[in-house]
Amino acid sequence: MRILGLLHTRCLPFSRGHMKNLASMVLSGVVLLLVAGPVVSRHDYAAQDRDLILSSPGSEHWLGTDSLGRDNFARFVVGGRLSVVMAATAAGGACAVAAFVGTIGALGGSAARTATAIVFDVMLSTPWYLLVFVIRAVLPLDTSAGVTAAVTFGILGFIGWAHGARAIRDAVLGMVTGPWIRQARATGAAGFTLWRAHIVPNVGPVLVTQFLLLLPTLMLGEATLGMLGLGIPEPLPSWGGSLVELVQTNTVLERPWALVPALLLAISSISLRALAGGESS
Repeated sequence: MRILGLLHTRCLPFSRGHMKNLASMVLSGVVLLLVAGPVVSRHDYAAQDRDLILSSPGSEHWLGTDSLGRDNFARFVVGGRLSVVMAATAAGGACAVAAFVGTIGALGGSAARTATAIVFDVMLSTPWYLLVFVIRAVLPLDTSAGVTAAVTFGILGFIGWAHGARAIRDAVLGMVTGPWIRQARATGAAGFTLWRAHIVPNVGPVLVTQFLLLLPTLMLGEATLGMLGLGIPEPLPSWGGSLVELVQTNTVLERPWALVPALLLAISSISLRALAGGESS
């Protein structure tokens, strides 16, 4: 047992470092694909060719075409860009709210801690995904696809801020009670100077980790809603929209290339979570 413990201690940092490097390489490849994909595909994601409906992959259409004759690769790449950008925007907004609320909960005294603890419990115990269904149901039918996409990701960001806020509150509480903060106060640092020079730099890694954890959650949330018909609507493409075909069980057998968006989404999500684990270690 002592030998196993020693091997675990020696090998764990090594494996984490390699996992982080591998995740960074994978994410760099995904970003390159999303950036360069529309250039090399030579197809407009909205262009229809009714003579090539549900065609197989080939030199002209690398992932075949959909039921309207649109190029699957072009729609997959452009939809990935839209999903990632909007998920990153929503995750950034959620982390900003988390930083604000978490800092208040840590530095605002006992009343603030109690109030934020209640808010966290309510946010984390309420099935907020029902809110997505309700809001999507009451949106007018003539609402533009862009507005619907912004509302969808806005709700997903609202759902996800509480986890980060609680983590930041706990991190700040650990800092303000730590010996190095007491030493900074003893040397005369106080108020805004203490917060800016000693707390904010140490909260940064926590925020980065929360962002990296929230980003794949929002991407998967949009994909799930897309498979239910509640994601980003047509004519805008999205990764969730690319997965709608997989609802039919015979799709994988007849058109196995339809799994490519799901596989890339899974690889991206795993890599982001692995990178978040590397940042937190």
